[in-house]
Amino acid sequence: IRALFNAPFMRANNAPAFERFDALANALEIQWSPQVRAALREWQATQPFAGSRCPVTAAVAQLELKHDDYAAALAHYEIARQAVPQYTSWRLEYTYYVLYCKQKLHGALDESERQLAQATIRQGEFLARHSVSSAGFIERYTGLLHLLCGQYAEAIPFLAASRNRQTGIDRVVVDQTLALCYLQTR
Repeated sequence: IRALFNAPFMRANNAPAFERFDALANALEIQWSPQVRAALREWQATQPFAGSRCPVTAAVAQLELKHDDYAAALAHYEIARQAVPQYTSWRLEYTYYVLYCKQKLHGALDESERQLAQATIRQGEFLARHSVSSAGFIERYTGLLHLLCGQYAEAIPFLAASRNRQTGIDRVVVDQTLALCYLQTR
């Protein structure tokens, strides 16, 4: 809201609104750690591709995950998951991270969590068959969801399909995961 009311047209026609929302935003930001503030500034500065941007809660959750704060990351990934449409790579990704955090916090997935994983895997399989995934995220997260369920053989084709479309640390993660699957399935 602060950014909206900071636009020249809005500021010229309703300067008090900018001041009010800027003060509210500043009061919120003071409560956050410097790392969260930096992540939010980066999120704001990132130019969205194809007119879309990941939910801000996902950006914060990613930072929390890096610090092994699974409870906080879980809460933020659950919000992010509900903020994106079904049958998207983002829905696959955020569902994976919700379940990953739950597994880290509570051990094995319970029956309802396994059902959510299986329903999401079916969405990923549908997307992989009927859409173009130039970045390979559909296949990557479908494979990772299989892995959470202990379905190593089923994960392999999805991870292999995403492998050559990944770069940097994402490629390393997929390669490590593939190696784990190959070892488990011999």
